[in-house]
Amino acid sequence: MNVVPGWMPSGCDEPEPEPGAYGIFQEAMRDWKKNVVELSTMEGTGSRNRMLFVTLYSILEAYLSDTIIGSAMEDVGVQRKMLKLEGLKEKQISLETILDKPDIVREMVKTTLQGLSFHKLAQVNGMCEAAFGKPILPGDRDERALVMKSIDKRHDCVHRNGVTKDGTKQDDITSDYLLKLGALFENMGVTLDTAVRQAQAQKFVESPVDDNQGA
Repeated sequence: MNVVPGWMPSGCDEPEPEPGAYGIFQEAMRDWKKNVVELSTMEGTGSRNRMLFVTLYSILEAYLSDTIIGSAMEDVGVQRKMLKLEGLKEKQISLETILDKPDIVREMVKTTLQGLSFHKLAQVNGMCEAAFGKPILPGDRDERALVMKSIDKRHDCVHRNGVTKDGTKQDDITSDYLLKLGALFENMGVTLDTAVRQAQAQKFVESPVDDNQGA
């Protein structure tokens, strides 16, 4: 697919990634856990528990989005790894377009990432492993299964008010479930933050030294 000189990113009006995403994530999780203690119910069918569950996903999605998109915007190496994403790997850009818009690749990567659904955790996991060298999903099989099953549960809560495709009400979103899933999401946040920092440090170490320094 050829990109004509007049091409403009469709997501150019999207807000920029928030700086300090991990700190915001930590603060949001602290507030969320307080709300679980104060508002949740023991039984697993209550609307308040579903609200807390959906809020938990929103906190994680915002953190993943801001961190991954922010890193890609700052690091050409991360942008390069993102070129394998669906929607980018087949694109071709003319030399004239590059002359007119030297930042076009960066903007195309940004627009593509902004169009992703960051609650699709398997896709995000693969992206993090490719870009930062480390997967973020739990290594423990049972914990990973719990996280992956929560994706469909989220869909049921957001789109069907907690009812599955076959008409069954979600009945296991208990306060204990919320706190357990929240802890796993917190660990995923730590893993991503550490991976990004390590990738940045490695880039600094591998950067060529300016021969004129100290002259």
